[in-house]
Amino acid sequence: MQLSGEGLILHAKKHAEQGVIVTLFTAEHGLLKGYLRASRKLVPQLQPGNSVQFTHSRRLNNQLGTLTLEITAQPLALCSSGAALQCGRYITEILAQCLPEENPYPPLYKRTVNFINGLEKPDLAERLALYELKLLVTLGYGLALDAESAVPCPQKSPLAFISPKSGRAVPQEVGRPYEDKLLPLPNLFGGLECSDKSKDYQDAFKVTGYFLNQLSDKKLPMSRESVISALI
Repeated sequence: MQLSGEGLILHAKKHAEQGVIVTLFTAEHGLLKGYLRASRKLVPQLQPGNSVQFTHSRRLNNQLGTLTLEITAQPLALCSSGAALQCGRYITEILAQCLPEENPYPPLYKRTVNFINGLEKPDLAERLALYELKLLVTLGYGLALDAESAVPCPQKSPLAFISPKSGRAVPQEVGRPYEDKLLPLPNLFGGLECSDKSKDYQDAFKVTGYFLNQLSDKKLPMSRESVISALI
């Protein structure tokens, strides 16, 4: 069986003398791993975030398969901001950790490429929080943060919290007695107005971090904390 198309390098690990195990996020096949026999010239280019054209071949479905690659873009190499570079590397780590193998997510792939290509655009903290929220939704952890899906409230109180168990938004009046057990609903995700953007971003990352931790069998990448500290 042979697969081909475009993808992003998420991880590359040296294997034996000339081999590299490469993890790709591909447009049409999702997370894909394969063995690449790489030249000395190619090995330094196998950096996370780089775009490639690939061919993946194997005889059986349960085989690792072999890869051939052509590097088509190296966006992280163009980053002049340390925070942007850290953020790009974090994105590749969290995807490698959370995506199931060979499940296609074309809209997420396109969003990821656009995100990595736009790392040095303004409001990176906001865009990263929204990206993490989209990742959760894509992988089936559908947070219900709109008024129609929220916990009912006769007083029609504004939404202010999120239930950590159900992922549903909770109105302010309903959630006030249980505030210490609920997650904050940031204004960025549809919550109460907040004049302090930094605090609102912190609340947003607290929410996405909580649910990403539930989603993943492992702890979140250590780079996440460093990225957030650099951005807010």
